[in-house]
Amino acid sequence: MQSLATAPGVMEVLRSSTAEQHLSVELLMPFFRDDFSLQVYRSTLEAFLGFFEPIEELVSVAADWPAIGINFNDRRRAHLLRADLGALGLSHADIANLSRCSFLPAMKSLESALGCL
Repeated sequence: MQSLATAPGVMEVLRSSTAEQHLSVELLMPFFRDDFSLQVYRSTLEAFLGFFEPIEELVSVAADWPAIGINFNDRRRAHLLRADLGALGLSHADIANLSRCSFLPAMKSLESALGCL
């Protein structure tokens, strides 16, 4: 069975179909603003971790990923955010005490889980 992630054209269609939404989100990010600072970067990473860590846990159990040819662990990013925050001086305890998002999208189907990916 061919992996959904490697099926010809799937990624191109997904990328082009969501380009406008990605651009809207990118315009909200502070990375290219004049007042961008290390503190703003750190706060942004903290917020990202607060969302990505709980959403990754939710998505990880939302589907039988190996059965559809997707290695979900290869798509996890929270560990990278944790490492970056550690490099910025936060301790493991500081990171554990950061706020986590509790208002998460419902994972009612494979399609909703794939959308979150």
